[in-house]
Amino acid sequence: MREIPGLELQSDDTTVLENESVIVLIPANYGSLFVTDSENGRTAAFYFEERVPALDADWPKGTHARLRATADDPEPLFQRTTTDEEMHRYLVSIGASDLRTDDVHMSVTPETDEIDVTHIYAD
Repeated sequence: MREIPGLELQSDDTTVLENESVIVLIPANYGSLFVTDSENGRTAAFYFEERVPALDADWPKGTHARLRATADDPEPLFQRTTTDEEMHRYLVSIGASDLRTDDVHMSVTPETDEIDVTHIYAD
């Protein structure tokens, strides 16, 4: 919570889902906090529904972001989707420029320079 300036959790509207894991959803003024307990441990992620410019200088307009932390690594990492230009550049760099961008989800973690690419095979 300290990582997001002005964050206000709306704990009265908390939702708890139980299946093979327990998921707690807490709405807030900037988005929603998801906390998941599973056999792999606890993960907390805050998904932003609006841009908070004070949070990270590397948050281009038009991208979506989250802060994520795990029990093993409790220091939150800022992750965001890529811009169209970044996606094209990264796809070219891995020799996958022929993929339809509608079928690709790509995110970047600026602090570690990690890029996560997921391709959905559509029939």
